[in-house]
Amino acid sequence: FGQVGHGGAHAAPARPGIVHLSGVLVRQVACGEYHSLILTVDGEIFSCGLNAHGALGIAGRDSGQQVEKVTSNHLRGLPVRCVAAGAQSSMALSIGGHVFCWG
Repeated sequence: FGQVGHGGAHAAPARPGIVHLSGVLVRQVACGEYHSLILTVDGEIFSCGLNAHGALGIAGRDSGQQVEKVTSNHLRGLPVRCVAAGAQSSMALSIGGHVFCWG
């Protein structure tokens, strides 16, 4: 489903590899059942994998085989402190203490 962000959606053992974020520094990674979230040191969220129930935070997509920035109107401009991933849901805690949930 693309949850490791290497660009493939086929079921196969994944060898450790680099997820390309163009030099962006990562603070945290959270993994759900079929999706992953990546939080940068600048407080931005990227996601990849199966978009079941909107878990990626990217509208209109079935899956994200490549890592893509989450650009929700509610999160726009708010730096995020940490992220969490459930089976088919995602959460973010902003620096200001607001909790955002999707999926």
